[in-house]
Amino acid sequence: MKSVFRYLLIPSTFVLTLLSLSAQARKYVGTVVISKGDVKVLTKALKKEARAKKFVLYEGTKFAYTKARIGFRMKPGYVLQTGTNGRAKVVYSNGDHEILAPGSSVAMPKPSKDKDASSELDLFYGKIRALVSKKGPRKKMKIKTKGAVAGVRGTDFYMSYTGGVGTDLTVLRGAVERGDK
Repeated sequence: MKSVFRYLLIPSTFVLTLLSLSAQARKYVGTVVISKGDVKVLTKALKKEARAKKFVLYEGTKFAYTKARIGFRMKPGYVLQTGTNGRAKVVYSNGDHEILAPGSSVAMPKPSKDKDASSELDLFYGKIRALVSKKGPRKKMKIKTKGAVAGVRGTDFYMSYTGGVGTDLTVLRGAVERGDK
């Protein structure tokens, strides 16, 4: 009886551990691999953190912020912000990556409300270059600015947004569908 129990307990413990690890892995969308200069990560402010962290009101929402560091795991909806001397690169588990130029702000991809898109990334201002795999989980990602929406179809592209000039999109390889708001 003990040997049967042991043979069932060990595999089931292993499976539960794997399920737990995969659930934890899905909480994160990417990892900061380059953080140079002034780079901050803004997270939604929680009441329990009220005394422990610095806060900023950004895009009408209260955020706690911290200095980005190499290895920081970005969750959906976190905002990555580079100062005038900052640069950052976020890499996803499948190798997709995005590079933020100085003076940029982008919200990490969150699940899309559109059933045809895999995720949505908000570029608030600045410049971003992204390399997205045609076969990866972001193959139908949407990038939104205040003036346009770009539908990524597995590509290498550069996008910038400034209030006075608007949205500029350059496709280096692949395909991107653009629509004005």
